[in-house]
Amino acid sequence: KGKELTVTEIGKKLHVNHVLEGSIRKSDNTFRIAVQLIDVSNGNRIWSDTYNQEIKDIFSIQDEIASKVIMQLMGTLLEKPIVSETVNTEAYNLYLQAIQLRNQNTRESIINAEKLTRQSIKIDSTYSKSWQLLGSIINIVYDRYAIRSNINWIKEGKEAANKAISLDSNYTEAYETLAVFNRAEWDFKSARTNIKKALKLSANKSVYGAASLAIDNGNIQDAIELKESSAKLNPINDIQYYSLALDYSWIKKYDIAETYMQKYLLARPNSDIAHSFMAAIFLGMGKNEKALVELEKCKDPFWNLYRKCMVMYALGNKKEANSLLQSFLDEFGENSQPNIAHVYAFRGEIDNAFKWLEISYDIRDQSLLEILNYPEFENLWGDPRWNTFINKLGLPEDHGFHLD
Repeated sequence: KGKELTVTEIGKKLHVNHVLEGSIRKSDNTFRIAVQLIDVSNGNRIWSDTYNQEIKDIFSIQDEIASKVIMQLMGTLLEKPIVSETVNTEAYNLYLQAIQLRNQNTRESIINAEKLTRQSIKIDSTYSKSWQLLGSIINIVYDRYAIRSNINWIKEGKEAANKAISLDSNYTEAYETLAVFNRAEWDFKSARTNIKKALKLSANKSVYGAASLAIDNGNIQDAIELKESSAKLNPINDIQYYSLALDYSWIKKYDIAETYMQKYLLARPNSDIAHSFMAAIFLGMGKNEKALVELEKCKDPFWNLYRKCMVMYALGNKKEANSLLQSFLDEFGENSQPNIAHVYAFRGEIDNAFKWLEISYDIRDQSLLEILNYPEFENLWGDPRWNTFINKLGLPEDHGFHLD
């Protein structure tokens, strides 16, 4: 401040490779915004544009500028041309709003994100990113939050992902989303094929698809290594901290898990699912009272009740824990079979845990393979039914699930 420095000098002082320079002029109710992206190494202008917009639309211009800068940086860093899709402005703004809501990671925000995404597609059905976003939200609606039951959700999600691919065959995230639904229907061969396509298009972008496949195969350490490398490349992507927190908790490295979840909650303090998993981390550390306090911050009916079944049991309040478990069975028993198996495994009720694992397998529940990574299932190790169950899942030979 107060110093006359060139853009190149500013970039070097900030240790960045690119600087976005701009100016804003106001006339009545209109802004004139001029922006240019500068390469610090040589001072050359990579891209520039000028916007004339009414004040009320300033945030849509902000999103548009950010999007175009990202595209230009991708083209520069990846050394390949960026092909821009043409999209209706109103549809695009709805798409951006939907992304923001999805990233808030609450039941209400996900429901609203789905509504906005469908509105966006209704206005402009030719934008591939909206279709991919719809696919990812459908998975969250049915898998993560069990918001409603629909036996056709996998079909609907696959159709959205395939539509995105038909509109843009080089869209990495669309292949990742398609792989999610392949895994949900236990088609691991197709999932691996689509992850390989995504990796070929962009190794950095498709890290999480490959990591999710590793988790479904019980190879948590492989997933952690992939995500840690991604976090170093893109440290501002907060969802990776949530994901790493879960992975570390599943291998019982609870201190690391707590650190990562705290980072995520700094960015997303209202995420109910994050508070629920933070309670699980405290539970794993033996901090049962702290887990209960943390759980009070989780307002989601599924994630609160599910976790509270275990917290109250750990606190020794068996009567309330039994009552909560019965409520969980009554309210979510039709859609959450692997979670019920998990609660019984936590309680050490081995027969009931195996009963619900078998029910989960019979219906090929999409979340079973991930949940089998939870450390509470160690209570089932040593029982001959464990090896029998793992061996019939049809996993690849290099899977990482424990066998006695």
